[in-house]
Amino acid sequence: MEQAVLRNNRGFTLLETVIAMTILTIMMLGTLQALIGTYSFARNNTLRDHAVKIAEEMLTDYRNTPFPALANGSITATQHTRQLNDAAIIFTSQGVITEEVSGVAKSVRIDVSWTNKGIQHTVSSTTIVGL
Repeated sequence: MEQAVLRNNRGFTLLETVIAMTILTIMMLGTLQALIGTYSFARNNTLRDHAVKIAEEMLTDYRNTPFPALANGSITATQHTRQLNDAAIIFTSQGVITEEVSGVAKSVRIDVSWTNKGIQHTVSSTTIVGL
């Protein structure tokens, strides 16, 4: 009787332990991949938010500019540096002012671009400025 009890209590074999660790490792790698994807998605959204803020700031400046001072043509490219975690990200803004309704309204479009992981991204914002 004592031998039957001891036989049932022998524990895990080496093979069972290796299989359990392999399954646990695969599950942890899947979780790590999901965390990396979430971080990348959040970083892209943060960079896009910075670009939209830059464009909105510039459009606000043009909305506050007297209408006669708005000259049709290209807006000179400008670089803006924003700190994100430990990295300085460079955004480049440029735009164009065009006549929409002669002497009454002009369209101002601002394009803000940046590079993340070797991929160029651009956000465009447009407003109408009138008398």
